[in-house]
Amino acid sequence: FSALTTGVVAIGLHYSTYTMQVYRAGIEGVPVGQWEAATALNLPLRRTWTAVILPQAIRRVAPALGNYVISML
Repeated sequence: FSALTTGVVAIGLHYSTYTMQVYRAGIEGVPVGQWEAATALNLPLRRTWTAVILPQAIRRVAPALGNYVISML
């Protein structure tokens, strides 16, 4: 493999661990009441994730991911 390919893969693996932790924290940051409300409304699991959990998690995650993108550049 070339040095460029190896470097891109190494940086990608390095930052993927950080972004995984950011996403995890964003999802865990959604209040438990939101999960309970989706269950009370009898929403399917996929709808719970797409309509309730992910929109809130993305708002929490966006600033941190922006910082990682800037630091990669």
